[in-house]
Amino acid sequence: FLATSSSSLDTSVVSGLSGVVKSWNGSKGFGFITCDSLAGDVLFARTEMPQDVKEVRGKFLEGRPCVFDAQQQADGRFKATNLALPYVEGNRRHAPELLKECQR
Repeated sequence: FLATSSSSLDTSVVSGLSGVVKSWNGSKGFGFITCDSLAGDVLFARTEMPQDVKEVRGKFLEGRPCVFDAQQQADGRFKATNLALPYVEGNRRHAPELLKECQR
């Protein structure tokens, strides 16, 4: 189910999307998500990430599944909002205790 809304600024929001983190630049504070439901990569900023992973550096986030809402910008590209990185049962790579190790 995808919900779409529009604000007074004529930007549309698509809710309930899922994708995979394609890249993350911790020093610059942004990355990109691939999503089969949208054309092109979706930009996300550190400010849209869950609090417990905002300071993660390196490639830890790359390849992780995520859920998010996407807001279409004036140029037609999408920016992720309300980003969540769900825990994947049985996959140690996504274990919360490893997040602390990657923040060092």
